[in-house]
Amino acid sequence: MDEVEKAARNYLISLISTLKKTRAARAKQEHEIGRWEQRVELAREKGREDLAAQAEQRAGEAKQALAKLQSEEQEVLGEFREAQTRYKIESMIPQKRINPEQLLTALETVAGPPDTLQDELDRTAVDEQLTALKGELQGRLPDEADNTDEHSENEETDK
Repeated sequence: MDEVEKAARNYLISLISTLKKTRAARAKQEHEIGRWEQRVELAREKGREDLAAQAEQRAGEAKQALAKLQSEEQEVLGEFREAQTRYKIESMIPQKRINPEQLLTALETVAGPPDTLQDELDRTAVDEQLTALKGELQGRLPDEADNTDEHSENEETDK
């Protein structure tokens, strides 16, 4: 990996890190807004409009901070997408080569050697069918030979 690819990769990693931090801060801020809105309701239930007004002010501040975080998140996300297309992430990911022999060895280690019983049973069944067919053919051959002799004798007497 050359220096340009390393720099691009580090830049993308920093963007991803910033995006994650921004999303976490946004989630925290959304929770904060919910907390202050609950306090507004609680203060009103208790008849404390002064506390409700203060809680509303804090909820408004939290909403402004949330809007700022959402804007920052969109900027970072846009920058990440732009960098992604510019540096073509696919070219930076090393291609993995699969060795079929190693894969087979690993599979045999986990699952055991291949099952040869079914192949052996299939061969036995085929051998049995072949033997039966041979027996049928050998049983028919003498009969067919007798029939052909009769046909040839009949043909000679007809002449």
